[in-house]
Amino acid sequence: MIRERVNWPKTDLHIHSNESDDGEHSPETLLELIKEEGISTFSITDHDVLGGTKRMLEFKEQKVMCRSQTYIAGVELSVSTLWCPNCQKIIGGEFDVCPRCSKAELKKLNFHLLGYSFDVNNKPLNEKLNILLEERKIKYNKIVKALGEQKQIELPQVFIDRMIADKAGKNVGSSDIANLLIKLAYVKNIQGAFEHYIKQLKYDDIKLCLLEAIELIRRAGGLTVLAHPIIMMWNYGFTYSEMEAFIIELRKHGVTGLEVFFAENTKTHTDEFKAIARRQGLFMTGGSDFHGYKYHKHLHLGKIGPA
Repeated sequence: MIRERVNWPKTDLHIHSNESDDGEHSPETLLELIKEEGISTFSITDHDVLGGTKRMLEFKEQKVMCRSQTYIAGVELSVSTLWCPNCQKIIGGEFDVCPRCSKAELKKLNFHLLGYSFDVNNKPLNEKLNILLEERKIKYNKIVKALGEQKQIELPQVFIDRMIADKAGKNVGSSDIANLLIKLAYVKNIQGAFEHYIKQLKYDDIKLCLLEAIELIRRAGGLTVLAHPIIMMWNYGFTYSEMEAFIIELRKHGVTGLEVFFAENTKTHTDEFKAIARRQGLFMTGGSDFHGYKYHKHLHLGKIGPA
């Protein structure tokens, strides 16, 4: 794991393969792209699945990687927790009002947690992610149902069945629905599918409990890192002070790193997160969040923002 570095062009610890529902490239293609970019230290961090990272470890074992390359097992977990904005505490359990201060309505926060350097064959971790995979297939059908009820769009069952069959063992999600909407000419691109349809739908999402996610990675011998904190700030209107208060709570519960270097950061963002990481004793990581240019054209492999 990397603490801090002046020059980061050959490190990318946040990359997605097509094992993620919104990833474009296979692990095989990604490895070639990574070599072309001259990236020497990297991690495949697919959404809630381990197929991509396991494949990279096979490449490492088979000596397909360059000798100078270092691979770190990774995953990106979709997590959820309750947060009290008044006492600035993470609240476990199911409550409407904070049980500590009884003054504030709790916020439900959905965000991403990166796991690194864990045993990819750890049984409890694999079992939990397999359960999530099955639950997301149910979610997929809920989105399809919501499209019909809320947007009067009926997706042909043959397309739905084919998509689920094609994604066997991989994450199934809203990006797959977006692709169907494009294929059926409802929209021209991914952005249009989300803006005009998917983001407007009401359905229950599938997230891991934050504390359970931290414990799963810890028991598998790994480390957890808060992914792209700037996105949390945008999503929830946090100030840097509020973001740091949340990070302090994460650290108390076992999170040990912060994704300081990120493709969408400005230099000011990066400097602020560096300062927070130093104050809180967290190690720093960096990543592009590359998914392929089909979905996120502005996120470039190996480009992890200003240092």
